[in-house]
Amino acid sequence: MKNITYLLFFSSFLAFTSCQQSSGNENSQNATASPEALLPEPGPSEDELWLSLAPYMIPDPLTDAEREQNRILDYALEKGIAGSFTTSGLFYQLKGMTDTSSIAWGDRLQVFYTGYFLNGEVFDRSQNPEKPFEFYVGNMIDGWNEGLQLANPGAELILIVPSQLAYGKDGLKDKQGRYVIPPDEILVFEITVHRSLQTPAISFE
Repeated sequence: MKNITYLLFFSSFLAFTSCQQSSGNENSQNATASPEALLPEPGPSEDELWLSLAPYMIPDPLTDAEREQNRILDYALEKGIAGSFTTSGLFYQLKGMTDTSSIAWGDRLQVFYTGYFLNGEVFDRSQNPEKPFEFYVGNMIDGWNEGLQLANPGAELILIVPSQLAYGKDGLKDKQGRYVIPPDEILVFEITVHRSLQTPAISFE
């Protein structure tokens, strides 16, 4: 895995180098992609990815949120995921933004999704491939509520959710008291927005 220190050392050098990538390196990058990936299109070259993510790195992280941001950057670099951070610390990548209507707080959506940890272990997914998961924006974890409002119906997105926008220090337990989501866990979601049911906006305040 290319870590943040490595990125810091080379980012200034790469600004003056060609962003061309050999076919061998592209094949290597594809080989490390998540097996659950919903977005198989070729991504940016390794050099381009480093340069696009370099502004988000924190050389001397002091808080848990800053350390998680660097962990998210390491993961994005390893998996070849080009994206951006929001001010809250959510990392997102959007594709398939063809619908002109936007998703808003309180909208009722249908989506297909897979959720997994940074180690690749799947902890949740849409149970029925023929029946999407249905919910209201605003009634989910903060990372979903924020990330889906960046998308449109029909979009495909990857959300890398820091723990403070997911289940935080409490984690999530099942009825037997076992952790489904451990405390302070970063979560990755691959989501396809099936459609919006165009219901009136609902307040969850």
